[in-house]
Amino acid sequence: VVKINQRDHAQGHIIPDLRALLALGLPGLRERAAAGQGDLHRAAVIALDGLRDFALRYAELAADPGLATVCRAAAERPPTTLREALQLIWFVFTGLHAESNASSFSLGRLDLILHRLYQDDLAAGRLDRDGAAALLAAFFIKCNEIVYLRNPGR
Repeated sequence: VVKINQRDHAQGHIIPDLRALLALGLPGLRERAAAGQGDLHRAAVIALDGLRDFALRYAELAADPGLATVCRAAAERPPTTLREALQLIWFVFTGLHAESNASSFSLGRLDLILHRLYQDDLAAGRLDRDGAAALLAAFFIKCNEIVYLRNPGR
């Protein structure tokens, strides 16, 4: 995500509810929003549909079948693995950065939020410590690719 010539310097300090995101997935959050009334709830449904479509487009374009499966999972259900959780979080943060003027998003306590999925992956033999470290390193590299270009002195 790149923002060019951003003139205002509003800094939001936002920590999305990643626990709810991982517990409910995009479909569950959409269902919760759709049950509400008013413009905010309708806007949330539209945004969540957009994130679902964004993830599905990535799934369609993925050259790696494994990545396509992970992207589809992010769109269609709550994550069941660490890799799926990181992909879903990345899609959400990409959407937040694309939509918002704020550059102060926080991942919160990912160590606590992702611990159960990490432990489940270890126990099931889907992942070892080195594999988890590699996934987290790739995730944090992606997080540092977001660039805001701002006008100086404004």
